[in-house]
Amino acid sequence: MPPTDTSPQSVNRYFKRLLAALTLQAGGELRIPQKFIRQVSEETSPQALFEDTNCDSDELVLRFGTKNSAVFTIEPEPCDSPKPRSVTSQPIPPSSPPPPDLSAQTPRGRPPLTEQQLGAIAQKVRQMQIRAAMKRGREQATSSEASDVNFPV
Repeated sequence: MPPTDTSPQSVNRYFKRLLAALTLQAGGELRIPQKFIRQVSEETSPQALFEDTNCDSDELVLRFGTKNSAVFTIEPEPCDSPKPRSVTSQPIPPSSPPPPDLSAQTPRGRPPLTEQQLGAIAQKVRQMQIRAAMKRGREQATSSEASDVNFPV
């Protein structure tokens, strides 16, 4: 889980723990070819490193986002529908017929999404989130450059 404290020291400690865990997972030694480090450092467009958790396998998942990636946050829709009332249970008199079997009726609404559909939706969400994060990064970089020009130190 990412640190709740986003101070540079806390983030630094978190990334050190991630590197240590990766090194342990790799058998105590982690070898990274220099070409990958150069590739990341030579990129002039904003990049992103995304963290996710696979709850089924209890694994931390890291994904690298390129300049073509986007991040979009999905906010829940506000719901103004009335809250359901609590139903008081009343005993059914013995002379009344049993309630109809509702399980025999056809279900209403759409069928549940398949794993493939969920995966495609999750991929689109990740791409949208990456794009939004990169856009925010570009906007922040542009705004900080403008302030440097207007307010010399």
